[in-house]
Amino acid sequence: MRKNLVKLWKIEKTFQYCYYDLNNNLYYGCSDSLYKLDPYTGEGELTNLPIITKVKGKNINTAKEGKKYSFKIEDKEHSVPVGHTEKIFYYTKRKGARDVLKVYDIENGEKVYELKIRKGYEVFAESSLISRYILIYTYGLDFKNMTVKSWSLMLRKTKYVG
Repeated sequence: MRKNLVKLWKIEKTFQYCYYDLNNNLYYGCSDSLYKLDPYTGEGELTNLPIITKVKGKNINTAKEGKKYSFKIEDKEHSVPVGHTEKIFYYTKRKGARDVLKVYDIENGEKVYELKIRKGYEVFAESSLISRYILIYTYGLDFKNMTVKSWSLMLRKTKYVG
């Protein structure tokens, strides 16, 4: 067994979150850290990746390497689920008939990007924990004829993401 690995049953913390990355690696998070799990041996390795520990109104609590951080966002009500990568936190917000995607720096809470979608369209975003990209879906529905008006798929990389 390598020095930086520890058996999961020796970690005296309750796991609250489970994430997968694009390589199907498992990550388990507890209240103050994130462990990469080897499913064959049961070993967990402490990572330097951040996790979102609590989202309540405008307050976002995060943890990284055993240290806890918090920051505030503009909107009290936003979409669930929210998403995050190693460097950013993002969510969508409905403003009138428009969806808005907002992206924040996960370490200092500064808003770094905002994408407004035209009326009648919706936006969904997703990403992996260690990804340098955000996958953004937009689509509009014609409820009168029950058809999709149009849809698009964007793979967005910014200096804030990776």
